[in-house]
Amino acid sequence: MLRFNKGLPILAALAAVLTLGTPQSARADISLELNSAPGKIGVLNSSARLVFTGGPTPTFTFTPAAAGSTFAGFDFFVQNVGGSDATGSAIGLSGNITGVYSIGAVTISGTMQTASVSGSGIFSIDDNGTAVGGNLLTANVSFSQIFTMGNAGDINAGGTLNLTNIMYTGSDADLQKLRDYAPGSMTVSFNFNPARTLTQLTAVGAVNTTGYNADIIANAPAPAGIVMALSGLPCLAGAWLRRRAMSRA
Repeated sequence: MLRFNKGLPILAALAAVLTLGTPQSARADISLELNSAPGKIGVLNSSARLVFTGGPTPTFTFTPAAAGSTFAGFDFFVQNVGGSDATGSAIGLSGNITGVYSIGAVTISGTMQTASVSGSGIFSIDDNGTAVGGNLLTANVSFSQIFTMGNAGDINAGGTLNLTNIMYTGSDADLQKLRDYAPGSMTVSFNFNPARTLTQLTAVGAVNTTGYNADIIANAPAPAGIVMALSGLPCLAGAWLRRRAMSRA
């Protein structure tokens, strides 16, 4: 007859089974790939930009595409949608990122330069395509850090959950999933050619602009049954420890 006298490893194994054994549908996710909105063909400086303004308190902001372009008034468009729950319905939709984001003191480590970021704004996607007037998905957005290395840079590279309070009342399936799986994470990538370091981008009097792309991902919450089962494991472990102590007394 088999006897299990190592209860804690068994409980740990149970936790692993409950977590790793969750069906894929319960770990569903959705991701959006965003590109800064292009400008009017043949017109310089008409595309949407990521703008770095140097000074005693350096900042970055997102500006929209100019009038006359397909995405006039918008900062970005959804280039692609991925994830196990994606339908592709959000491809081609447009949106904006408001707010002024302050860049802190620059730390240099070899070719990498990093800094903290503060500030917040509103992230939005209009489900009416390239024209305003549809139902807006909105979220609070903030960033905590930025880095540059060579000619590349990234904002929120660590994937902090920085899209919160996501709201949407429209019928677009992908936007509904993004709302339902909140909070989400948005990472913004950019590059300069020739390269620009954070020290250069934040210098007094400096103004630099560039295009960008961004990635958003949101994961479905764990099923309630799994959460409840996992929450009960500490009680089982405590009971096992008490029984073991009594048996040794």
